[in-house]
Amino acid sequence: MPSPFAWGRPLFALLLLLAALRAEASISPDSLHYALGSEATVEERMDALLVLAERDMATDPAIALGHARRALSIAEEMGEAKDEHRAWLAIGAMEERAGLHAEHVQSVLRALELAQAMGSAAAMAEDLRQLSRAYLLNGRTDKAVSEAQKALTLEIPQKDPARIIASELLLMDALRADGRSDEALRIGRQILVRTEGQPPSRNEMLTHLLMARILLERSQPHDALPLLIKAERTATGVATPQDHFDLQATRARIHLAMGRTSEARTACEQAAEQLQQTYSWSNASTLKDLQYRMALAQQDWKAALGHLQWIEHQQDSLQRSQVALKVAALQEEYRSQRAEQDNAQLRDQNEQQQHLLDREKRRGLLVMTLAVALLLLTVALLIMSRILLRNTRRLKLKNEVVNRQRAEIEAKNLELERQNLRLKESLVSEEEKEIVIKEIHHRVKNNLQVVDSLLSLRADQMTDPQVKRLFDEARGRIRSMAQVHEHIYRTVGRETGPLKAYLEKLSRTILATHGAHDRISVQVSAEPVQLPDDSLLPLSLVINELLTNAVKYAFRGDAVGQVNIILRSAGNGYELLFSDDGGGMGQEPILTERSFGLELVRVLAHQLNGELHILKGSGTTFSLTFQGEERLLRSAS
Repeated sequence: MPSPFAWGRPLFALLLLLAALRAEASISPDSLHYALGSEATVEERMDALLVLAERDMATDPAIALGHARRALSIAEEMGEAKDEHRAWLAIGAMEERAGLHAEHVQSVLRALELAQAMGSAAAMAEDLRQLSRAYLLNGRTDKAVSEAQKALTLEIPQKDPARIIASELLLMDALRADGRSDEALRIGRQILVRTEGQPPSRNEMLTHLLMARILLERSQPHDALPLLIKAERTATGVATPQDHFDLQATRARIHLAMGRTSEARTACEQAAEQLQQTYSWSNASTLKDLQYRMALAQQDWKAALGHLQWIEHQQDSLQRSQVALKVAALQEEYRSQRAEQDNAQLRDQNEQQQHLLDREKRRGLLVMTLAVALLLLTVALLIMSRILLRNTRRLKLKNEVVNRQRAEIEAKNLELERQNLRLKESLVSEEEKEIVIKEIHHRVKNNLQVVDSLLSLRADQMTDPQVKRLFDEARGRIRSMAQVHEHIYRTVGRETGPLKAYLEKLSRTILATHGAHDRISVQVSAEPVQLPDDSLLPLSLVINELLTNAVKYAFRGDAVGQVNIILRSAGNGYELLFSDDGGGMGQEPILTERSFGLELVRVLAHQLNGELHILKGSGTTFSLTFQGEERLLRSAS
């Protein structure tokens, strides 16, 4: 008598096959062709799944990881360590691109175990390099250095220069991240010595670039710039678009560290052009960080705030994407494993059921077979309902985890919004301070003008020429101080403008006061320096005294001449040169007749932390060297 389950087994296998085909329909026609096609071998199915994984990585990382894990399942069924090793490396590469750094380490460790089992030194060296990079991404710099050293140890006996240099470059990067910059620079110099005299190569370019980054991190931008220039020269014809982006980003950082904001801005713009060809989240974040540092260097607080908000928003978006990707990857892995298991079961069951069908057909018990088929269908429905209930419970638990994480992210977003509001309030208070400072300088200027007017009225009442001259000199000094406060009032809160224009205006005012503007010309040469406001007032009074003395003693009567005023950098400070082509000091009683003016100049020079020198000759030249740092000036005592 035929078995009651003889006719039910083929129908149950057919139902499972339909369910598997329905699950496979969500992947792609190509994957169905390679994974389920009867004409494809196991190796071809595995290769097809890896190709599909690489293709879908850019659009749907979860699906791509599912393809790669299915390829791994096929390789494990084959029992070939080489194929399993290749599948684990593919999974690790996709996890790295998807931002799953912790999972990336586990995948590379599994690949390394297989390479050790195979006994392949080349495969172990490559896996160790991958493992070192994975540890770097996870912040384990000590482990990254250790694995990079192991990879270099395995590569040296192979005597492949390209692979040895690749391991050395990775070791340099790991040492840099671990704070061991001296060792990293030593390895870089060894690479350059070995490649000296050879045609330019990408490894030489990468060595120069990495050494420049190390020196920049050591706060040595002036030493890093020549290495970067060498890297840019070597990059011609060998560099990838990503290399060009890294070169421009490093150039921008070096110029920012050197205070060259205009050159840094140019490098940022070139890096932005390269980003169109090498766009990734990491590159976009690097460029935005450079733009944020640029805004800080230029004191453009509004732009800096916008860049900082973008960076924080992208970090939050990345965290949410990684959480979603992990959930999707787990779901896809589960679905892929189930589909592969069902396919394997279906193939085994088909072979078995074929023999059963042939045997049961000879017995011809159609009625019993139909009864058994109905029974099996009922059992299948019960099993499927239990599986569906279990999957529903799991999905509910996962949704609870996702909701809890979403609540945490929303709480962090609220905290960021509060911080942004506090930052905006601080910016408003800074604007109010600028307004108060401007008002103070404006009122000081007005008060000085009132004092000037009072002295003018009093001077008109004097009959003694000597007393009247003293009043005029005092008024000149007061007008100089008023002009300084007006300059500060007009430039507070923004760039101070060219110092040359200010000195020219000050000189014209002094000459007009003494009625000498039509016979004495002043030539001003000033470098584009930024002097603190506390230094500008004593410097203006020094120029007032020197130019007044020149009008009185160097160009007496209706004498015509020229005065030269030069302000330039000198070491860590600045130098003021004041010269005229008048009669010169000669035997003039300068220490008696002009003693108050020179004594005032010396006091002001002392207040500027400077030194005053008088050079005698055909004319008279005064040299004042002083420091330009923004610090407390000496009191004028």
